[in-house]
Amino acid sequence: WDRVEGYLADLGGLPATSREEALLRRGCLAQADGELRPTYAGLLLFGREPQRWIRSSEILIARYAGETMGDSFLKEEIRGTLPEQIRRAEALAVSNMRRGVRLLGLERVEETEYPHDVVREAIVNAVAHRDYRVKGRRIEIRMYTDRLEIISPGGLPGYITVDNIVDEHFSRNPHIVAGLFQWGYIEELGLGIDRMIEEMLQRGQPAPEFK
Repeated sequence: WDRVEGYLADLGGLPATSREEALLRRGCLAQADGELRPTYAGLLLFGREPQRWIRSSEILIARYAGETMGDSFLKEEIRGTLPEQIRRAEALAVSNMRRGVRLLGLERVEETEYPHDVVREAIVNAVAHRDYRVKGRRIEIRMYTDRLEIISPGGLPGYITVDNIVDEHFSRNPHIVAGLFQWGYIEELGLGIDRMIEEMLQRGQPAPEFK
């Protein structure tokens, strides 16, 4: 309930008669046999031990020493609520990136291997849109010396294809997306991928590939 109250406080206080009513309106609680029970969204956003109930709802991050998988790597399994996973995964990804210096006029500017905002958006996208019905597979972040890969379980949702992913928008998990948006993890609904591409190109790097 501490997480729920913090979330509702960020929204400007209780917009309903009770915490329970507020979560019912947001699809995080549901009525079942006369009782209130948490939905997947409720467990993943606010639950004490989400992975106890929703198997494989975690992130595996690994940094490899070369351009392919090998015996030399660092890895960590990230559990907890989705906001906790996003924060931890972003911090680990950024800390494991190579750094360089670029001259901007007369100023020396330190840059990471990939823009922070792009990496964060890619992680948020994977968390928000994965298929949580898929068991035995978790989100994977694989960092190689020449690229960063993020794998999200489940096929593309709804009518989204690799060809229209930039122009079309569809949410497999609308209550999770709404929660992350209201919490500030998603800045503008439907514009994340556009922003990722634009920022990579501005840095002189290739746009992300979607498969």
